[in-house]
Amino acid sequence: MLLMGFDFQYYTHVKKNRKGQVYQFCYDFGYLRIDEVYVYIVHQDNASIQ
Repeated sequence: MLLMGFDFQYYTHVKKNRKGQVYQFCYDFGYLRIDEVYVYIVHQDNASIQ
């Protein structure tokens, strides 16, 4: 994602699930950093973050 120009410092809002994991959203797409290599990407219409 970095090589494609995505900047992880900029986001529009955050959501926290029941486990305390924080998803950062840029408009309707959100992501959860799993580790230095992997991120979990969700779309807000389908994001059942619980």
